[in-house]
Amino acid sequence: MSLGYILAITAGLFYGLLSLAYKWADVRKARSAHFTFILSITGALVSLTKSLSEESIWDDPRLWMLGGVMGLVIVAGIFALLAANRQGPVYTSWTIINVSFLFAILLSIVLLDEKLLCVDPINLIVFSIALYFFVHGMKRTTAAGREAYHVWKHAGLLLLVFIFNGLATFGSKLKFTFWAHANTSALPTLFYLCSALLSLALIFREERRIRFTRDELKTGFAAGILISIGTIIFLTAMSLPAAAVFTICQGVSLTSGVLLNTLVGREKLNLWTILGLFTGLILLFLVIFREPLARWVCG
Repeated sequence: MSLGYILAITAGLFYGLLSLAYKWADVRKARSAHFTFILSITGALVSLTKSLSEESIWDDPRLWMLGGVMGLVIVAGIFALLAANRQGPVYTSWTIINVSFLFAILLSIVLLDEKLLCVDPINLIVFSIALYFFVHGMKRTTAAGREAYHVWKHAGLLLLVFIFNGLATFGSKLKFTFWAHANTSALPTLFYLCSALLSLALIFREERRIRFTRDELKTGFAAGILISIGTIIFLTAMSLPAAAVFTICQGVSLTSGVLLNTLVGREKLNLWTILGLFTGLILLFLVIFREPLARWVCG
């Protein structure tokens, strides 16, 4: 197994743990802007510290432009995610987050001319099967009789989560396209700082004197640590093709996130969810051995 695959798996595990931080924030009623500000400041400090020990090209205007756009996308994505979590189970939005890598793969193929191996469609089919099992399991555990307005509101928020997270994931691939292994921590530093400034502006719209609850500080700090470390590892793994790194990272993130929210977050587990977890493990095997399988299947 190459280093890239190990990094992608590790990043997926960090993102899986991140789902618990979002669950914690939801349970503790953390306000979206306040939670996002603490998350972003923490992420920026972790990324800035790491950037001092690696090659960072701070005078490249593309770095600042990409960082600014990704910061805006991240704020919008977190707000949509927290709002969606209030409408249904956390692992519903977590599943959509991890499905959004398909959008990033499509953008990579269209805009970056990335090539697919013959087994990649098989991997996407297996992912779709795992997704079906998870979604079917969610239907069994979601409270019946919800008003149509709330159902459509939840669906709209999940669509926004899909778009914003897919754009952020594609931004990570652009980073490797522009600078290869340089700016691995510099880019997160900038987009987390931009995210913090945007969150601060939103807070000032509502209150003149900023006050954070203890739970907002705790949940934001935990999420900031997890998301920044996971993102740095994820960016380091970008030497792999998008179809490989996105599939394996998001597959591990989805499976571990659902499992953790079931075990720790006490969200209900049923047969369909178990089938989804099992299919996720099969997907992990298929993507890890992606290249040997492609040679065996396609010759």
